[in-house]
Amino acid sequence: HSTEYHVDKKPDYVLSPNIDEVGTVRLYALPKRHPATKRPLRFSGAGADREDNLRHMVTALAQSDVGGLSELERAVRAVTTELGRSRKAALVVNSYEQVRLVVEQIAAVNPALADRTRGVLKELPNDTTRFRYRLKGQVEELGYDQNVDVIVFPIAALGRGVNIVIHSGDEDNGKAAVGSIYF
Repeated sequence: HSTEYHVDKKPDYVLSPNIDEVGTVRLYALPKRHPATKRPLRFSGAGADREDNLRHMVTALAQSDVGGLSELERAVRAVTTELGRSRKAALVVNSYEQVRLVVEQIAAVNPALADRTRGVLKELPNDTTRFRYRLKGQVEELGYDQNVDVIVFPIAALGRGVNIVIHSGDEDNGKAAVGSIYF
């Protein structure tokens, strides 16, 4: 019923899964805390502190801890297919500008993770960071890329028809490539 997707034509067919498969969904609310004040960070309603709070949130997710892995890296390793293939983590933000901010912050705090992170933009940058990004129309291809663990994209890029799946010659073929989503 959304006017954004309104088309004055009834569908001719509807795709359905090959097999009935119902997975489990777990929802966690784990607020990140400000490093100095220890108060929970918030983005909405934070006014002038919005970007700083977003950077602190990304740092809390991407920075390696005592065990040597970040929360994002642990999420990628923890959510796997039945064959043991790791699923990606996705960070959903409000805008393409925030995609760049998040990808740059990951690079600042965890360069190894930054090499396995891709941000989704409308237009690729013309600088040395270009390899860290994909165009909106290339999102689905990230399911193919086993060298990508984290995808950062704006909520607007989650339009109809976006399907990031694993492409393999085994039983994982066609299964969801994203296992954890952070908003």
